[in-house]
Amino acid sequence: MLEAWLAISWVGVLAASVASFLLGGVWFALLWAQPYARALGREGGPLPPPTRLFLLGPMGCGLVMSITSALLQGLLHTSTPGAAATLGAVVGLGYLGATATNVAINPNMPRPLLYALVNVPYFVLSSISMHLIIFGLQRM
Repeated sequence: MLEAWLAISWVGVLAASVASFLLGGVWFALLWAQPYARALGREGGPLPPPTRLFLLGPMGCGLVMSITSALLQGLLHTSTPGAAATLGAVVGLGYLGATATNVAINPNMPRPLLYALVNVPYFVLSSISMHLIIFGLQRM
């Protein structure tokens, strides 16, 4: 395990975190803003102003996911871009997508299926891109 920690490309981890954060901003604020607002039951009303937690929380979570992804790639000896993308898809769908769906089915969520349909693809794409960025910068 220590070997995997020592092999982490911290530049790759930071780049992957920033990429995930930016993808989230484009995904939720531009591409899917209306369906996302509908899923949350906030369509038609003004959005709350962004808070520090709203901005820093996703970046912190992205950093934790990037570190975890770098560790997994090291422990699994990921050796090709295809293997990195596959691992990203498995993590994105199997862990992140399943968790997003579990959050969606909370009885307080007004439109659970729509919430899952907006969130799960983001998490899969984010995870794949994180793994590819980490893989690519690990090799440099």
